[in-house]
This record gives sequence, C-alpha cells and structure tokens, in this order.
Amino acid sequence: THYFDSGKLEKAEPLIQNILDADKKSLLGRVTKARVKVMKGEVDEAISDLQRVLQEEPGLAIAHHYLGIAFAAHNDGAQAVRELTEAVKLAPNMIPARNALAGIRLAEGSYDLAI
Repeated sequence: THYFDSGKLEKAEPLIQNILDADKKSLLGRVTKARVKVMKGEVDEAISDLQRVLQEEPGLAIAHHYLGIAFAAHNDGAQAVRELTEAVKLAPNMIPARNALAGIRLAEGSYDLAI
C-alpha cells in the first residue's frame, strides 16, 4: 500500500504483476490490479475485472469496496452505494468502505444516511 499512498503506481504495477505471474487466480492480486486501473483512469476495465472476481468469490468485501470506488469514479452513485453497502455488510469494521459510503451520501445530500 505504500506505493499506492505515495502515488507511485509505476512501482506498484510490477509487484502486482509478480504476484499474478506466480498465481494467476490470486483474487487479492486481481483486486489490487483493478485498484491500479481505477487510479489510472481505466475505470471500465477495472469494473469488469472486479465483477469477474466477485463472480468467483461473492463474499470478498474488499472487491465490493473497490467496485464501489470504481462505480463512483464512473459517476454511477447508485451502483457505488450498493457495492459499498455490501462491503460494509460483509466487513463491518472496514473503515475505508464506510468512509467512502458516507462521502457519497454527503455528496447526495443524504446527511442522515451518511452517519
């Protein structure tokens, strides 16, 4: 996550690819690669990748979280809310998903739902 937080995607991508080269089915590796795609503006591709991950593992909260982020980047607030809500349902202590969901609710003016 250091490379993500510091915006050094060019350093993160080869590491993610190493993970996927070792295990092409790595769900977390595929989720992380989709996260990079969102950060690079490749949102449609990231959405497709994350939906495929969730077809294989519907209960993977982190995939729902990043799919919600991808839908938000795609300006699809309703889908973003659905995915982030599912992430929070599956992992109630996932603070980033809760924060993202609250941010969308605040932007919508749904202040009571943002809490």
